[in-house]
Amino acid sequence: MKLGKGWILRLFAPSKLRKIQKKSNPKTIRNSIQTIEGAHYVSNIVGSSGDKGSKKAYWEKATGSTFSSCQISKCKNPATVGGHVWIQGFQSTDVVYILPLCQKCNKNHSMDHPHCKISKKSAIFAARSSAKCSLPFHYIRQRP
Repeated sequence: MKLGKGWILRLFAPSKLRKIQKKSNPKTIRNSIQTIEGAHYVSNIVGSSGDKGSKKAYWEKATGSTFSSCQISKCKNPATVGGHVWIQGFQSTDVVYILPLCQKCNKNHSMDHPHCKISKKSAIFAARSSAKCSLPFHYIRQRP
């Protein structure tokens, strides 16, 4: 599996990555917004603060669900923000994903791209155009 420049695969067992990525089945639900479900390696996007409006409301409208707990594996905090994340293995620089996160995980530098953590199996990601954010994502994603 070829992943884009900037991804650090040596941190994870390749067999586990393949198993996780096979479970991803992108689908479109409410309002023609693509969603992806399941456990994935995710990275916070640094510099996405230019995307105005509530990402919690965006995610809830797109998925038809309500926020509950943070969707990072092993985190038990309540989700308070819709965090902008990359999903490892999804190559588009035109799309970012919104995921319910607690403030601690959203600001966690060990999750900032190019580092990543795994989401919960129950996670639902809502796609969002990267054009709505302030920085050019092709630059952020490709930096060394």
